[in-house]
Amino acid sequence: MQNNFPTIGEYNQLIQKKGDDAFRSLKGIFFIPVRKTPIRVFLFGSGAYAAVFKGSYNGQIYAIRCFLTAEKNTIKRNKIICNNIKKINSSWKTDCEFIENEINVNGKSYPILKMEWVEGDLINNFLTKHLNNNKLISEIQEQLVNISNDLEKHDIGHGDLQCGNIIITGDSSNFQLRLIDYDGMYVPELINKKSIENGRSEFQHPKRDKNYYNSKIDRFSFWVILTALEALKHDKSLWLEVMQGGFNTLDNFLFTVHDFLNPNQSKLFNRLYEINSSTLNFYLDKLKWFCKNEISLVTCPKLESETLEKDFTLSSKVAIKPNLADNKLDESSLNDYYKIISIHGEATVLTSSFEKIGNTPLKLDKKKYNGKTIIISNGLDIKQVLLNTSRGIIEVEFNVGLNKDIKFKNNKRDNEIQKETKEKEEETADLESIKIGDNKRFENERKLREQIKKQKDGNADILKLENKKKQDEADKLVFQLKKAKKKSNRSIYYFMIGAFFVAILGFSVSFFEGYINNAQQVQKPKDLLLQRNSKFIKDLLLAEENRDFEKINSHFSPNMFRYWDMYNPTYSQLKNRYKYIWGFTKNSKNYVQRIEKISANTYDLYTKYEYYHLNKKKTISTTSVVRYVFGIDKKIWETYGLD
Repeated sequence: MQNNFPTIGEYNQLIQKKGDDAFRSLKGIFFIPVRKTPIRVFLFGSGAYAAVFKGSYNGQIYAIRCFLTAEKNTIKRNKIICNNIKKINSSWKTDCEFIENEINVNGKSYPILKMEWVEGDLINNFLTKHLNNNKLISEIQEQLVNISNDLEKHDIGHGDLQCGNIIITGDSSNFQLRLIDYDGMYVPELINKKSIENGRSEFQHPKRDKNYYNSKIDRFSFWVILTALEALKHDKSLWLEVMQGGFNTLDNFLFTVHDFLNPNQSKLFNRLYEINSSTLNFYLDKLKWFCKNEISLVTCPKLESETLEKDFTLSSKVAIKPNLADNKLDESSLNDYYKIISIHGEATVLTSSFEKIGNTPLKLDKKKYNGKTIIISNGLDIKQVLLNTSRGIIEVEFNVGLNKDIKFKNNKRDNEIQKETKEKEEETADLESIKIGDNKRFENERKLREQIKKQKDGNADILKLENKKKQDEADKLVFQLKKAKKKSNRSIYYFMIGAFFVAILGFSVSFFEGYINNAQQVQKPKDLLLQRNSKFIKDLLLAEENRDFEKINSHFSPNMFRYWDMYNPTYSQLKNRYKYIWGFTKNSKNYVQRIEKISANTYDLYTKYEYYHLNKKKTISTTSVVRYVFGIDKKIWETYGLD
């Protein structure tokens, strides 16, 4: 039976009014508002069971979790879990304390959870920031495996591993993975109990239910994350959002429950196998087998240490060239390196994503590049080569007839690549962005409504003046009519009667014309606004099709709040995002179906997006809905997908 707990609003109002006076033992705690204007709001977040507030107490920052709804045994579980967590000393854990009868709401006391406040990035956001750092991704994998081993060592299972419950603290040079939210955790004292939740389906075995509740419940989730991370070392485009051709829903790690239910028909599984990496295939084979079998058969996560590519990156650093004075390498060297040689002169060696590695003749470390596809170009022809351990010396002979201009064209291509590399290195300076709050957006809408109302009132005043003028003219004619009648001048009398009716008719026509015109003028600002912003959006789409970034950027507000998964993006971040997408696509085209106006500054684009995928070598077509929010500068302040 569930206990009756206060609502989020009641908790927030109580903390807003009483602060630490609402608590029994936490005297002196200072609550930190998430927003101060127009009113102070203290709620930092909420879940199925609790609302979270942020407080400073005795020099430390804590998350105060106030229960919203729970059964008695759930409250008891939280107490058991916190007491168990206190006994272990692990880097992944978040300290917590269960305090009974701590907060008083409407004369009744309720328990709370006081937890260590962890500052950092959610794992998916951290990955977005460092997506091109494969060495860092490997280090994340290592920490995940260590955490998995440590959990089982202490006979503990988290129960809901997902993007929102893994936080990475520190920076890329020194970081630590932390686990939060222990509502569904398993500890030894809960043996033979049932789980209170099954976790997010994007990370869970398709056959998991509440009866499967032990220290092994996280194994499948770890395998999912490890596999996704390995895949992202090879193909960064996988991390694009779904409507952009990727597999990122912002709540998953590439996979969804549909992939687990039928891995043989899974679009993602098939695409990952096409990468043809022995290291990635190790993870894929494991995950696929687990999906088809019982959850109890999932093994403890581990790394494929023999083929793990710890140092492989997609940077533009030139690989080390061998000493080619005699153009020979001994056999022992060939066991560790690939030797790339091009016939008829020098050629450029690139990764499959067209990042330059170096120029031939070139020596590549087998540990780094085994299983990878490289591209070799002399400026006129291109060759693709899959590197595997059985190959040592790789000689490439181009099919085209070579002439004196080859060297010049090849050097020109090298210069272009070097120029692009230099541009990428120079585009690291970030400009500080000013985040416009939602209240400013609403203020903008309010101002627009006031402008329309003023225009409407102004048009009405003009109409009144025109009608008064017509009325004065009619009154003048009536006066002249009476005067003519007194003089018994029948001709003038009848003339004036005719003039009178003409004036009345003119007045009526003018009145109705004015009424209709006024109604049209009142509606006109809305029509013009929709027309203006629709054209603005279509101009942006055309600039994207033409790949004119400067024109694209001119459509975005300098204080842009959100571009898809990027918040407060800088100029260089936007440019790099577009360059990255253009690197594996061509012939992009938007077929606009319609643009709907949601509010004065919010519009939804319904479009069919079509492009040619260079890696897949086929045309891909998707339908999507994209939202555009305009700022006070009449430029796009926010854009993201709705499906």
